[in-house]
Amino acid sequence: MKKSWFLASALACLAPNVMALTVNAFDHPKETYIATYNVSSPKVNAEMILGSDGKGIALMKMKDSNTNVREFSDYAANIKTTFDDSRKLAIKAKMTEKDGEAYDMDRFKRNAIKELGDKTIEEHPCKGYLYQYNGYTGEVWIGEDCKLIVYSEVVTQDGKTSVTLKKIDQKPTSEEFKFEIPVEYKVISEKETVQKTTGE
Repeated sequence: MKKSWFLASALACLAPNVMALTVNAFDHPKETYIATYNVSSPKVNAEMILGSDGKGIALMKMKDSNTNVREFSDYAANIKTTFDDSRKLAIKAKMTEKDGEAYDMDRFKRNAIKELGDKTIEEHPCKGYLYQYNGYTGEVWIGEDCKLIVYSEVVTQDGKTSVTLKKIDQKPTSEEFKFEIPVEYKVISEKETVQKTTGE
Protein backbone atom coordinates (compact mmCIF):
# COMPACT_ATOMS: atom_id res chain seq x y z
CA MET A 1 0.00 0.00 0.00
CA LYS A 2 1.41 3.34 -1.00
CA LYS A 3 1.34 6.01 1.66
CA SER A 4 0.28 9.43 0.46
CA TRP A 5 2.51 12.49 0.56
CA PHE A 6 0.26 13.82 3.31
CA LEU A 7 0.68 10.74 5.47
CA ALA A 8 4.45 10.75 5.06
CA SER A 9 4.61 14.45 5.95
CA ALA A 10 2.45 14.00 9.02
CA LEU A 11 4.58 11.13 10.25
CA ALA A 12 7.65 13.32 9.83
CA CYS A 13 6.17 15.57 12.52
CA LEU A 14 5.89 12.63 14.88
CA ALA A 15 8.97 10.52 14.22
CA PRO A 16 12.41 11.89 15.04
CA ASN A 17 15.31 9.67 14.03
CA VAL A 18 15.96 6.83 16.42
CA MET A 19 19.46 7.62 17.63
CA ALA A 20 19.76 4.63 19.96
CA LEU A 21 17.35 2.04 21.26
CA THR A 22 16.95 1.30 24.93
CA VAL A 23 16.06 -2.09 26.37
CA ASN A 24 12.53 -0.73 26.86
CA ALA A 25 12.06 0.30 23.22
CA PHE A 26 9.15 -2.10 22.81
CA ASP A 27 7.51 -1.44 26.17
CA HIS A 28 3.92 -0.43 25.55
CA PRO A 29 2.71 3.05 26.59
CA LYS A 30 1.22 2.98 30.06
CA GLU A 31 -1.10 5.98 29.52
CA THR A 32 -4.73 5.57 28.42
CA TYR A 33 -6.00 8.14 25.94
CA ILE A 34 -7.50 9.02 22.57
CA ALA A 35 -5.96 12.22 21.17
CA THR A 36 -7.37 14.03 18.15
CA TYR A 37 -5.07 16.21 16.03
CA ASN A 38 -5.39 18.57 13.11
CA VAL A 39 -2.75 18.03 10.43
CA SER A 40 -2.08 21.04 8.22
CA SER A 41 0.13 21.15 5.13
CA PRO A 42 0.35 23.14 1.89
CA LYS A 43 -1.74 20.53 0.11
CA VAL A 44 -4.31 19.33 2.63
CA ASN A 45 -5.87 19.69 6.07
CA ALA A 46 -6.99 16.52 7.81
CA GLU A 47 -7.63 14.76 11.09
CA MET A 48 -5.40 12.27 12.84
CA ILE A 49 -6.20 10.19 15.92
CA LEU A 50 -3.62 8.56 18.19
CA GLY A 51 -4.51 6.38 21.13
CA SER A 52 -3.38 3.84 23.71
CA ASP A 53 -5.35 1.53 25.97
CA GLY A 54 -2.45 1.43 28.46
CA LYS A 55 -2.39 -2.37 28.19
CA GLY A 56 -0.45 -2.94 24.98
CA ILE A 57 -2.74 -1.85 22.13
CA ALA A 58 -2.09 1.47 20.37
CA LEU A 59 -3.91 2.93 17.40
CA MET A 60 -3.48 5.54 14.69
CA LYS A 61 -6.15 6.74 12.29
CA MET A 62 -5.56 9.18 9.46
CA LYS A 63 -7.91 10.36 6.75
CA ASP A 64 -7.74 12.81 3.88
CA SER A 65 -9.13 12.82 0.34
CA ASN A 66 -6.62 10.16 -0.75
CA THR A 67 -5.86 8.26 2.43
CA ASN A 68 -7.97 6.31 4.91
CA VAL A 69 -5.63 4.42 7.21
CA ARG A 70 -6.37 2.56 10.43
CA GLU A 71 -3.37 1.09 12.15
CA PHE A 72 -3.31 -1.00 15.33
CA SER A 73 -0.08 -1.95 17.11
CA ASP A 74 -0.18 -4.99 19.40
CA TYR A 75 2.91 -4.73 21.60
CA ALA A 76 2.47 -8.16 23.19
CA ALA A 77 2.31 -9.92 19.82
CA ASN A 78 4.82 -7.51 18.25
CA ILE A 79 2.43 -7.13 15.28
CA LYS A 80 1.17 -4.04 13.47
CA THR A 81 -2.06 -4.41 11.47
CA THR A 82 -2.89 -1.75 8.89
CA PHE A 83 -6.33 -1.65 7.31
CA ASP A 84 -6.72 -0.42 3.72
CA ASP A 85 -10.49 -0.08 3.60
CA SER A 86 -10.61 1.10 -0.01
CA ARG A 87 -9.07 -2.18 -1.19
CA LYS A 88 -10.41 -4.39 1.62
CA LEU A 89 -6.94 -5.38 2.74
CA ALA A 90 -5.46 -6.08 6.17
CA ILE A 91 -1.69 -5.73 6.06
CA LYS A 92 0.23 -7.43 8.86
CA ALA A 93 3.85 -6.73 9.72
CA LYS A 94 6.23 -7.17 12.61
CA MET A 95 6.65 -3.97 14.59
CA THR A 96 9.87 -2.16 13.74
CA GLU A 97 12.11 -0.19 16.09
CA LYS A 98 10.35 3.04 15.11
CA ASP A 99 6.93 1.42 15.57
CA GLY A 100 8.00 0.43 19.06
CA GLU A 101 8.92 4.01 19.90
CA ALA A 102 6.01 5.69 18.10
CA TYR A 103 3.98 6.30 21.26
CA ASP A 104 6.97 6.94 23.53
CA MET A 105 6.96 10.69 24.17
CA ASP A 106 10.26 10.52 26.07
CA ARG A 107 12.04 9.73 22.78
CA PHE A 108 11.91 13.39 21.82
CA LYS A 109 13.97 14.35 24.85
CA ARG A 110 16.38 11.45 24.32
CA ASN A 111 16.90 12.23 20.63
CA ALA A 112 16.69 16.04 20.74
CA ILE A 113 19.45 18.05 19.13
CA LYS A 114 18.38 21.03 21.24
CA GLU A 115 15.92 21.82 24.03
CA LEU A 116 13.66 24.78 23.26
CA GLY A 117 12.51 25.59 26.77
CA ASP A 118 8.97 26.09 28.11
CA LYS A 119 5.85 27.44 26.45
CA THR A 120 2.09 27.28 27.06
CA ILE A 121 0.15 26.08 24.00
CA GLU A 122 -3.65 25.75 24.02
CA GLU A 123 -3.54 25.97 27.83
CA HIS A 124 -1.06 23.09 28.06
CA PRO A 125 2.32 23.83 29.73
CA CYS A 126 4.86 22.34 27.31
CA LYS A 127 8.53 21.60 26.88
CA GLY A 128 9.97 21.96 23.39
CA TYR A 129 12.61 19.99 21.50
CA LEU A 130 14.37 20.34 18.18
CA TYR A 131 14.85 17.10 16.24
CA GLN A 132 15.98 15.84 12.85
CA TYR A 133 14.03 13.63 10.46
CA ASN A 134 15.48 12.42 7.15
CA GLY A 135 17.72 15.46 6.92
CA TYR A 136 15.03 17.97 7.93
CA THR A 137 14.79 19.84 11.23
CA GLY A 138 11.52 19.99 13.14
CA GLU A 139 10.25 21.07 16.52
CA VAL A 140 7.89 19.36 18.92
CA TRP A 141 6.16 20.54 22.09
CA ILE A 142 5.17 17.93 24.70
CA GLY A 143 2.49 18.73 27.27
CA GLU A 144 3.73 18.49 30.85
CA ASP A 145 0.18 17.78 31.96
CA CYS A 146 -1.02 15.32 29.31
CA LYS A 147 2.38 13.79 28.36
CA LEU A 148 1.43 13.98 24.68
CA ILE A 149 2.44 15.96 21.62
CA VAL A 150 0.60 19.29 21.76
CA TYR A 151 2.22 20.80 18.67
CA SER A 152 4.82 19.69 16.14
CA GLU A 153 6.05 21.02 12.82
CA VAL A 154 8.62 20.19 10.18
CA VAL A 155 9.57 22.05 7.01
CA THR A 156 10.56 20.02 3.93
CA GLN A 157 10.93 20.88 0.25
CA ASP A 158 7.12 20.65 0.02
CA GLY A 159 6.57 23.28 2.72
CA LYS A 160 5.54 23.20 6.37
CA THR A 161 3.48 20.41 7.90
CA SER A 162 2.13 20.95 11.40
CA VAL A 163 0.29 18.71 13.86
CA THR A 164 -1.85 20.40 16.53
CA LEU A 165 -3.65 18.72 19.42
CA LYS A 166 -7.39 19.54 19.39
CA LYS A 167 -8.83 17.34 22.15
CA ILE A 168 -7.99 14.48 24.50
CA ASP A 169 -10.15 11.74 25.99
CA GLN A 170 -8.18 10.23 28.86
CA LYS A 171 -10.91 7.74 29.72
CA PRO A 172 -11.71 6.05 26.41
CA THR A 173 -13.72 2.85 26.38
CA SER A 174 -12.06 -0.48 25.64
CA GLU A 175 -14.23 -0.73 22.52
CA GLU A 176 -12.06 1.92 20.86
CA PHE A 177 -9.13 -0.51 20.80
CA LYS A 178 -10.88 -3.66 19.65
CA PHE A 179 -10.27 -4.63 16.07
CA GLU A 180 -11.20 -7.61 13.98
CA ILE A 181 -10.35 -8.38 10.38
CA PRO A 182 -13.61 -8.57 8.40
CA VAL A 183 -14.13 -11.89 6.62
CA GLU A 184 -14.24 -10.15 3.24
CA TYR A 185 -10.79 -8.60 3.74
CA LYS A 186 -7.70 -10.24 2.31
CA VAL A 187 -4.82 -10.60 4.79
CA ILE A 188 -1.39 -10.00 3.30
CA SER A 189 2.08 -9.27 4.64
CA GLU A 190 3.83 -5.93 4.32
CA LYS A 191 6.47 -7.71 2.24
CA GLU A 192 3.81 -8.61 -0.33
CA THR A 193 2.75 -4.95 -0.66
CA VAL A 194 6.35 -3.89 -1.27
CA GLN A 195 6.77 -6.59 -3.92
CA LYS A 196 3.61 -5.49 -5.71
CA THR A 197 4.71 -1.85 -5.63
CA THR A 198 8.33 -2.37 -6.71
CA GLY A 199 8.00 -5.57 -8.69
CA GLU A 200 10.89 -7.10 -6.75
